Amino acid sequence: MAKTSDTAGPLMLMRRGREQLSLVLPTEAQEKIRRLLRLSPREFDIALCIMDGRTHGDTARLLGCSPHTVNSHLRRVFAKLHVDSKAAVVACLFAAFVELSEFGEWHHDVT
Repeated sequence: MAKTSDTAGPLMLMRRGREQLSLVLPTEAQEKIRRLLRLSPREFDIALCIMDGRTHGDTARLLGCSPHTVNSHLRRVFAKLHVDSKAAVVACLFAAFVELSEFGEWHHDVT
């Protein structure tokens, strides 16, 4: 199972590489990544669980919190990414990951 420390890695790498990314990525790609950088590590965990198709209950069990807490985090994810649906969250993540994969190797693997 994925844990917070497992999924926080990509977010930390994106934050560390922010200056390097801005040198090589087009402005549109930079904006996609900047939106993800606004997420806290827990919000990023929630977004990844949404991307994996997990329900609020599954996500809550995986992360050790209540479904209400998952919903609260998800509302903040929507606000920070300027979206209003889970599908749009997935689209933002996917778009940013595509840009990052073109920049260098990175993959998302939740068991």
